[in-house]
Amino acid sequence: MSSDGQKFLECIENAMRSRGITAEVALTVLIDALLEWGGQQVYIPLRSPYIAQAVVSDFDGSNAGKLATQYRISRAQVYRLIEQARAAKRGERAEQAKQARLPGV
Repeated sequence: MSSDGQKFLECIENAMRSRGITAEVALTVLIDALLEWGGQQVYIPLRSPYIAQAVVSDFDGSNAGKLATQYRISRAQVYRLIEQARAAKRGERAEQAKQARLPGV
């Protein structure tokens, strides 16, 4: 296995363990990933819904700079992701309000 591939797997394993995932579960996930993707070149986009979700959940109102550094995005992108999440939430609330006003329900 290439040194980059080995570093990637070690990074995944360390990330899981640092979040309290047991070594057994971490190993199972790594084996599943190896069996599914082993031997292939896989592009992992930096901009993904997972990063957006992490930024939104980690945002506390005063840590945009820290999040930008941590997730390797700009401060403007942090604020853009927060605004998109808030807009989506407002849209959900508006949709629920519309449904609540239907006659006969």
